[in-house]
Amino acid sequence: MPRKLTLLLSLLLVSSGAFGTPSMRRPIVSQPNFAYTVGPGTIVSLRLMDLPFGKRRYVVTYQTDAGEILEIWQPKDEVPLLKGMYGFLTYTTNPERVIEFRVTQRQNPPAVPPAR
Repeated sequence: MPRKLTLLLSLLLVSSGAFGTPSMRRPIVSQPNFAYTVGPGTIVSLRLMDLPFGKRRYVVTYQTDAGEILEIWQPKDEVPLLKGMYGFLTYTTNPERVIEFRVTQRQNPPAVPPAR
């Protein structure tokens, strides 16, 4: 009997560490968080994605003057961007979001046809 009791207690002590307990501590090894600045370029489109299994997100499509197209999912409800804005875009990939948009003036603005 004492041997079974000791075996049962030791089994309980060993197995209780196997079940994880949630904590608010940050992991020792965190994911890399890099910020990228691209541009100059233009905001091509802003779309709202209201997915049933997640939060609302805005999809920002940005095209650089070199022709590269970037699509960033902004997880906030407020997006400080408008379609047609021209400038430099700073964003992160983990978490994916727009950090900053610096508006600049075009060097060679597109030609505007004369009014009739």
